Formats: sequence, C-alpha cells, structure tokens
Amino acid sequence: MFAGTSLYDDFSYVHGLLASYVHYRGVFLPFHRLMIHTLEATLQQTCGYNGSLPYWDWTLDHEDLAKSPVWDPIRGFGGNGVPQEDGSSCVTDGPFGNSTRHWTGKHDTLYGVERDPHCLSRKFEVGASVATLQFSISPTVVKSTLDQAEYGDFFYLLETNPHNAIPQLVRGDFLMFTAPNDPLFYLHHGQLDRLWWVWQMRDAKRRLEVPSNLIDNGAVSGGDKINASFNSGGLPLQGLAEDRRLEDVMDTQGGLLCYTYDS
Repeated sequence: MFAGTSLYDDFSYVHGLLASYVHYRGVFLPFHRLMIHTLEATLQQTCGYNGSLPYWDWTLDHEDLAKSPVWDPIRGFGGNGVPQEDGSSCVTDGPFGNSTRHWTGKHDTLYGVERDPHCLSRKFEVGASVATLQFSISPTVVKSTLDQAEYGDFFYLLETNPHNAIPQLVRGDFLMFTAPNDPLFYLHHGQLDRLWWVWQMRDAKRRLEVPSNLIDNGAVSGGDKINASFNSGGLPLQGLAEDRRLEDVMDTQGGLLCYTYDS
C-alpha cells in the first residue's frame, strides 16, 4: 500500500485504521475472523506457504505466561524485548528478531495510525497486575465465558478478559492498535476465534446466524463511509483484500471459509 513498507505492514495499518470500528462492539469477532483468514490466504497465495495458521492456547500458560514455549527462539516466536538506549525494548532473538515495523498507533489519540519505523518490541508486564491478568486467560474464565447464552454477553466477556489480558502482559507493539506488528497477534486471535467456534458449535443452528444485535452493539457514532459499511453488515478491509459481509464469516465451513478447530 505504501512505499518502503511490506505487505505484512499493510495488515497492521488496516487494523490500526479500523480499530475504533471493530472493538467493543458486536463486529469484533467477525472482523478478526476475516482478518486472520485474509492473512492465511495471503501467505498461501502470495508467499507459497503450505500450512495453516496456528492458534495459541494460552490457557495452558496461564500460571506463568513468561515461561510459555511460544517464546522459544528456535521453535517459537522469540522472547521478551531487550532494553535499548532510546527506551524501546527490541526483540532480538527468534525468527522475527531485529525486524522493523513501520506503523504505530498515534500517540496523541486513542485511535489512529502514524508512520514510525521501529523495532518489533515486547516488554513483559512484571508488576502486581500479572496475577490478575493471568487469571483472565485461565480455564476458569474461559469456561464462564463459553457458558454465556447470548452473543452480546459472550463476545463482551471474551474481549474484555482474555483478549485484553494478553496485550497487557506482552506489551510493546502488542499493546497498540497496530498490534499485528507482532505475529503473535494472529495466534492470539486464532485462539479467540477457536473459542467463538466452540461457543457456536454448542448451538450451531442458532449461532451460525447473524445475531440481530451484532451490528448495533456498541456501534461507533458518525456518518463516514467506514461506519456506514459496518452498520449495514459490511466488513471492509480498506483494500487489503475483498470486502465481505457478516454472513460470509459466521460459518467456518460456509463457503468463504473452510476450517474447523480442536474443541
């Protein structure tokens, strides 16, 4: 999309650009399902990748996230960042060590994107909040979330607890709305998508339909074209790939999508 940046950077840009439209409203899960599908398709069709996107079941690591095997530099995604003189915390090991990212969230507003070449950064949380955040990704919290009968309650608990906890634990790039800068973003959202799929499969006939409150739940006010698209059931991707609609992504075996998860 932009000179001097990569196709991978485009995903971070689009997510940051659309952040205010796709968080804390019902479209949160459908949009991110489309986002991870789009990355997987891009890897396969453009980059020659023959596999599928993995997911990170962080419930297995909830007692001590910093010791998760996902941080392994050989078999994982590299570890915590190393402090730099400029105050940043750069990832220097693993397959993405010493890599450059080109977008970040605007520093003067909650939402928005600005050009800012920088290292891929992580700075693990070490404060008193760690225990509470790790509980938010525990099997106990996941079970209570999956037990919700209505979509609005389910997605809200999923977003405000485990979805928010991982960025607050990993920090660095993950804490910004340009979080796709960190490839773990996709493993994290793969897990969230899996949990949505598990929830859907408990009552597939009803839950594969677009919930009547999905669009209006927390809708962003305003009359711009992006908001109008979301409010009419659209899933715009701002040129990253073909725009879709909510009904295209409700069923993971429904046409556009073709996958299932381990339950």
